[in-house]
Amino acid sequence: MAKHYVRDVRITPTGFSQEGAMPNYSVLIYHFLRTCGFEWIWECDGNAGDNPTHIDDGNMETVGVGDWADVGTPTTKQKVTTPIRQGTQALEIVSSDTGEGVQSNGLVSTRANTDYHIAVWANNNSGANWEVWWYDGAGPLVKAGDISSDGAYQAYHFDVTTAGSGTPYIQIISGFSGSQTIHIDGIIIFESYFEYAGLHDEGTDGSITNPDQFTSPSDYTFSSSDIGRYVCVYDSTNPTNSGCYEITGESAGTVTLDLKSTTGTLTTQASLAFRVIDLDSASVPVSTNMENWIRSVGWGLESPHASGWRVFFRHSLENGQTNKAIIVWAAPEDTEYDYETGTFLDSGPSTQRGYDDPYDFDGTGNLHCWAGGYDATVAYGQRFFLMMEDDFSFFTFVQYSSDPSPSHGVFFVGYTGADPYNTGIMEFDLCCRSDFSTANMLSWANTNAWGRDIVTFAPDGHAAPGLLAQLGYGVSSSGIFNQAGNIANPFSSEEWLVPIHTTRYGEGESPEGSFKPWSIGMYQSRSNITDMTTFDSEQYMHFDLGLVWAWNGYDLT
Repeated sequence: MAKHYVRDVRITPTGFSQEGAMPNYSVLIYHFLRTCGFEWIWECDGNAGDNPTHIDDGNMETVGVGDWADVGTPTTKQKVTTPIRQGTQALEIVSSDTGEGVQSNGLVSTRANTDYHIAVWANNNSGANWEVWWYDGAGPLVKAGDISSDGAYQAYHFDVTTAGSGTPYIQIISGFSGSQTIHIDGIIIFESYFEYAGLHDEGTDGSITNPDQFTSPSDYTFSSSDIGRYVCVYDSTNPTNSGCYEITGESAGTVTLDLKSTTGTLTTQASLAFRVIDLDSASVPVSTNMENWIRSVGWGLESPHASGWRVFFRHSLENGQTNKAIIVWAAPEDTEYDYETGTFLDSGPSTQRGYDDPYDFDGTGNLHCWAGGYDATVAYGQRFFLMMEDDFSFFTFVQYSSDPSPSHGVFFVGYTGADPYNTGIMEFDLCCRSDFSTANMLSWANTNAWGRDIVTFAPDGHAAPGLLAQLGYGVSSSGIFNQAGNIANPFSSEEWLVPIHTTRYGEGESPEGSFKPWSIGMYQSRSNITDMTTFDSEQYMHFDLGLVWAWNGYDLT
C-alpha cells in the first residue's frame, strides 16, 4: 500500500524553552491530517481547571438543568436518555413560540476582546431552524448563526468575539413560531490554536506542476508574503505529492516548494486539497508567547479509516517546567469521549480504558506523551518526518534533533497490519514515551523509550501494556554480536531488515499475551548505518539506532 510523507521540515526553536519545536510540529501534524481528511472532533485552549472549554454542563452529563436558564417560556427543558449522541443524556428543549429556549451560565475564564469558536452538537428534526445567540460581555445580544433542521446529530460551528468586562454567555432559541423540538448533546467553546490559528487559508483546487510548482486557480491567491509559510497537500492519486512544503519563492501567484531533495520531483496534478499554514513561533502555541493558563491547548481528530480510530494531543508546556511534553491518548475505533476534557468514556476501547490515566497538566499518573529534542541552553535545530498509510490506518513521525547528545522524538499510532492471530483492535498500538522524566525516545529498550511501555489492546477492549521486541540486535562487547562489526549483505549489498514486532503482556483483566509482526513498512536494522540516510536505491530511510522506514525513492539534501 502506498505511503504519504511529510519530509524533513526543519525548525530551530525560538529561545531555550525546552520545547524543541514540539508546538510547531503539533500544528503541522494537525493541519496535515486535516488536509488528508481527518475529521475535527475536539479542541481546547487550555483553560485552567477541570473544564477547558469554558461552559458549564457542555457535555450534558450534569444531573438536571440547573445550568440552563429559561429564555421566554419553553414548553419543555429537561435531560433525556434518547436521542443522544454519546454519553448518557442530552438536553431536550421544546418551544411554543419564536425566541424561546435556554441560556447558559456565564462562561468561565474567557478573555476580553478575544476571538472564540463555538461548536454545538445538535439533533434538530423540527423542520425549522433554531438559532444560537451570543452575548460578548458588553452587549447587545447578537445572532451567531443557525442550527438547521437535519433530523440527526450534526456539529454546528460559530465564530464569536468577547468584549468589555462582563461575562459572556450563549442562548439557543427557536427561530419560528409553533411547537419546535431540539436535542443538544455537546457544546464546547475555545480560543483556537489549531483549526483557526496557524491556518492562513485552505482550498480544494490546489494544482501541482512538475517539478516543484504549486498554485490555486480560485480558492487562494498566493503572493510574496507567503514565502516562509508552508503548504500542506494531499494527493490520493500520486502519494509522493502529499506533504508539507515550505514556500521558498513566488511568481504571478505560483509558488515554489522546497522538496528537501536533489532527486525528488512532484507529479503534475490538479484539484488537490491544501492548507496554507504558519509554523513560525509567533503563530503557534509555544510557552514563550502564551499566558500560563492556556499552555495546555489540545486537539482531537478522527481518522477516515474504516475503523474511525481517534487520537488526542494535549500540550503540557508550563513556563519553567523542566520537561515539556504533549500528552497523547487514542482509541482503535470511534469510542465516545467527554466533550469537556476529551477523555474517553468506558463505553468502548481506548488507551484510557484500564491503562492510561486522564490528562494531567503536571504529568502526574500513568500517561503516554511525545517529548524529545529539547534543551535548556541551546536552541538545537529540529528535523521532522511523518509517514501515513494510504488507507489512513496509522501515522508515525520522527522528530530528529541536531543535539550532539540526541533527544529524538518518535511516535506511532494506528493499525500495524493484518495478523491472523491478532485481529481487529488487537492490531492497534500507541507507541511513545510513558512519562516526562527523560527526553530520549529513540531507543528500543531503555526506560521511557518509544517502544518500551507501549499501549496495545486485548480482545475484550481493555488496553494492555506491551513493548517492541528486539530480534537479534542486542549489544555485546565481543564477537559477531558487536554492532560495530555488522555490515550489509556482502553479496547483494542490501540490508537485512526485521519488521518491528509487538509483544503484548498478559496481565490484569487481559491475561492473554500475544506476539505480532508489523507489516506496514517499519523495520529494525543494524544500528551502525549512517544516521538520516536513505539506502537500497532510496527505498528505505534510516533515522538512528536501527529505526528504518520504507521510503519513496527521494534522497535528502
